[in-house]
Amino acid sequence: DILVGTPVPQRVSVIVDTGSTLTAFTCTECNDCGKHLDAHFDFSRSSSAKWMPCGFDCDGCRHNVCHYRQSYTEGSTIEGSRFIDYASLGDAFQGNPPVKVHLGCHTLETRLFYQQKANGIFGMAPGDFHKDTVLEEFYKDMDHINAKIFAMCLSNEGGLLTVGGYNTSVNAAGASGVVQWVKMTVQKYYGITLKSLSVQGVSEQIISGRFGRTFVDSGTTFTYFPEGLYNNLKNSISAYCQQNEQCGSIPAGSCWKIQGGSLARFPNIKFVLSGDVAVSWTPSAYLYEKNEGFYCYGFESNGRVLETVLGATWMIRRNVIFDVSGKQL
Repeated sequence: DILVGTPVPQRVSVIVDTGSTLTAFTCTECNDCGKHLDAHFDFSRSSSAKWMPCGFDCDGCRHNVCHYRQSYTEGSTIEGSRFIDYASLGDAFQGNPPVKVHLGCHTLETRLFYQQKANGIFGMAPGDFHKDTVLEEFYKDMDHINAKIFAMCLSNEGGLLTVGGYNTSVNAAGASGVVQWVKMTVQKYYGITLKSLSVQGVSEQIISGRFGRTFVDSGTTFTYFPEGLYNNLKNSISAYCQQNEQCGSIPAGSCWKIQGGSLARFPNIKFVLSGDVAVSWTPSAYLYEKNEGFYCYGFESNGRVLETVLGATWMIRRNVIFDVSGKQL
């Protein structure tokens, strides 16, 4: 949640997206917006809200106000007007300080943005040299934030976002809760190096090859691999299950019919990252219940695009820490 405006802040719910930079949400002026968790933001109720004048970083200009239009990979589009106002992260009881930031007020949303529960999006990808993102504007509040770090721990029903550091209390106990760091590039996206995959079992098969550019994107629901690697991964899981009583399930294409809903007999998938850091992808993350008793893969083919996108299904149930200034994940 983000609280926006003065004197009485209005709450807007947003999805966190490390793959884009725009932070925007529905407003009362929008006639082409869906119904969401919170009421549309009412610009007229905020005494500190100011429309942003036209400039070089606008997608257009309407009535002397900066206009934006943003399309996303899955086909959704949002557009509207940019404004400046005070915003704070979280709900009122958390007492986080407000910071003056640049936001967007939807006048149109389509497809998933129209259908989703959240009112908008919080773009957390790195900005370019001439335009700060809302995240970077929060970093400038040096009275309260002294490190360019943020962390997110996603769950099936939400999660925890921390800005200015990370919360170790959400980490698992013991060795599995030790923070492991890998090098990260910070240029338009948060990129890491993926060296290999393997389906863990008696005869562990290494899946390596051309992963292409690999980046972490919380705004992408599934995880995407280049087509050849995607097929190899699916085949390796199938081969494991064929050797292990079908993992207690009945195969059905890219899904499995599982009696009782237990995924305990499916294998873990090991990712080896730069510096030979190894992390496991558990069945409860790479499989999701599509229909009652039917669990499907939470990863897809990226076709001929030589690019690996580690989406929300890869991030879920991890405390993923983005050390922006240290360029490590």
